[in-house]
Amino acid sequence: MRVPVFIAWRERDRKYLALTLVLAFTLGLLIGTLYIVFTTVRVDGDSMSPALLHEDRVLVTKTYPNPRRGDIVSLTVLDLGERVAVLKRVIALGGDTVTMRGDAAYVNGERFATDPDTTFEPNGAESEPVIVPADAVFVLGDNRAISFDSRIVGPIPLADVQGRVAAVILPLGRFHVID
Repeated sequence: MRVPVFIAWRERDRKYLALTLVLAFTLGLLIGTLYIVFTTVRVDGDSMSPALLHEDRVLVTKTYPNPRRGDIVSLTVLDLGERVAVLKRVIALGGDTVTMRGDAAYVNGERFATDPDTTFEPNGAESEPVIVPADAVFVLGDNRAISFDSRIVGPIPLADVQGRVAAVILPLGRFHVID
């Protein structure tokens, strides 16, 4: 039996060579862009449940200089003298006034429009108003009962915001883009 042999200078083989080179270049460009622009992070804990579940893998932008209300961001906070990476939702920006009533956040006097699935207890004592500094954000976890967030550590400097969560990529059954 004769085995087909690839010969680069034959006309019928050259089209496969060109196609292979185009596919390899495109794949390399895609992977390179993903590594330059994004990083992956494993969710550890249930503080962002149900938006992000424990053990989810998420795609995070490597920079995000201008967070918006409602964005889920990757940031570092100081916990017992150590920097810890966390994923939280931006509730308020610099200049905003935040008041907590139970686990419900009120930004500039209006209740923050949370996702419908956010876990919180709206009844409870009202906190003292917090005015967010110009170069900071106020972040909360969606599962407020167990979240280590700005209620504990205060507003987070923008310099500590590392990126925005763009998508849940694993497990595949939960794959979705986050607006």
